[in-house]
Amino acid sequence: MIVTKGKYKGEPFREPQVEAYEFITNSTKRFICLSAPPGTGKSIVGFESMKHPIFYLCSSIHLEHQLEHDFPEAALLKGRSHYPCEMFESADLCVISPACSDCAYADAKRAALHNDYSILNYHYFMYASNFAGFTAIDGGERNIVIDEADNLENVLTGFIAFTFSMKQLKYLGVAEYPPRKRTVIESFIEWLKPVTRNLIERTKEIVDHIGIIQDKIKDRLPLDAGDTSTLRRQQRLEGALWKANFLDKQDLKNGNWVYYTSNDGKIILKPKWLTRELSDTFLFDYGKRFLFMSATLPPKPVFCGLYGLEPDEVDYLELDHPFAVENRRIIYRGRFKLTSKALHGKE
Repeated sequence: MIVTKGKYKGEPFREPQVEAYEFITNSTKRFICLSAPPGTGKSIVGFESMKHPIFYLCSSIHLEHQLEHDFPEAALLKGRSHYPCEMFESADLCVISPACSDCAYADAKRAALHNDYSILNYHYFMYASNFAGFTAIDGGERNIVIDEADNLENVLTGFIAFTFSMKQLKYLGVAEYPPRKRTVIESFIEWLKPVTRNLIERTKEIVDHIGIIQDKIKDRLPLDAGDTSTLRRQQRLEGALWKANFLDKQDLKNGNWVYYTSNDGKIILKPKWLTRELSDTFLFDYGKRFLFMSATLPPKPVFCGLYGLEPDEVDYLELDHPFAVENRRIIYRGRFKLTSKALHGKE
């Protein structure tokens, strides 16, 4: 077999890559796991084995840049704040619709949506899919490759966690006090109802100013500090209101949610574990098939339990290390003693 993409195009597959490729392409399951050591060449397997178009997700900027270098035909899309904007401090504040003809972010997003191979990070994909209809263009029918998948559970749980800052809520004028009881979920539910009503009211209050700002933008007029402050206020209100509306639809008394108030005034609500409903709602609903890859994936039963999957929904392949043991020895050479006596010069 010959590599058909990227800078290694034309080179032969290595034996572990062939095994992984055949396993993945022969699988009929929606969820496929590849646990393979460093040096296996998992990224080549990911790009070659999953039917395009694909979104290739990873958790680190370092891997994003490595993939961009190794697969120049792929499109790389970062978060809005990474792109400049003439009208705003950065593209993350932009409310222009449709986008300007010279918008760097819109160009990158368009390229990612129309390229057969697009590289994104976990956070951007989850945020854009859940809040901005990112995958609506293809109806969530793209295949998804998730590299560094050992990090996915923490990222997904953190994404689903809801944090309300009392400092921000006071600034927005929607709440003066946290829930009466710091860890009692019923107290949080009672507190959330008036907060939601206030969020709706504060959002209505800035509608007229937002309209004025949009008119300024259409006429290419500069925005003042008050305009920028209102745009940021709108973002925060909409973000908090989305959280409140989502939580209002959840059964927060089912024993799967933990609520507490931190010492720095943050009100935190998060799931104890990921249920299938949460995994579907925030991730799986936005792709057709999923390939999870990592050098340290947990065993199949544990992996399935992390995301509420049934074992018969998942195909799982674990590969041995491609390098001989004698070529990957750990050599220990002690240099310093870290005992208390040694550190204080007594031995």
